[in-house]
Amino acid sequence: MAEPRSAPAQSADKPTAPPPPPPDPDLVPPAVVEKKCADSFRKGVAEGRAKAEEDFGAATRALLNCCQQLDTVRETIIANSGQELREFALAIAERILRISLREQDHTIVATIEEALQRAVKSDLFTISLHPDDYATVSEKSAELVASISGLTNLVLKQDSTIERGGARLESDSCTIDADIVSQFETIRAEVRKQP
Repeated sequence: MAEPRSAPAQSADKPTAPPPPPPDPDLVPPAVVEKKCADSFRKGVAEGRAKAEEDFGAATRALLNCCQQLDTVRETIIANSGQELREFALAIAERILRISLREQDHTIVATIEEALQRAVKSDLFTISLHPDDYATVSEKSAELVASISGLTNLVLKQDSTIERGGARLESDSCTIDADIVSQFETIRAEVRKQP
């Protein structure tokens, strides 16, 4: 029988790993790569911010310019339409007043009484008024005479040229136009004087 073979004798030294390859002169050390990456990132962020500020700054300036132009247009519209708005308000007020005068008989009496209070004192007044207001004023004429100091007589005349709710008072010393149209013309003239 053959003798078993024995394993070759190992040397007392352990085998060593092959030596590391020599450094590649083109290979950049990792620390340098990390620093360059961080520097490039910071540079990119700074450039991005600068570009965004430039782009948005132009947009912001354009938006501000548009807002200023709109403000100028708004002021022009207000300035140009102010008189139109006043005229419109007067037209609405006049229309409402005319409707109200048609519906309220006591308004004509109040109008005449106020006109008589403001008139130059006289003992006789001739009052011209709309035919539809004649009956109402006729019923109250004695009260009107009694309420005005020094007034002894009122003469009432029907005049279809005077609008309902208005009157024209005449005496030897004055004429008072208490017609709604002329009162509104006076108001309109005052409103037009305002800027």
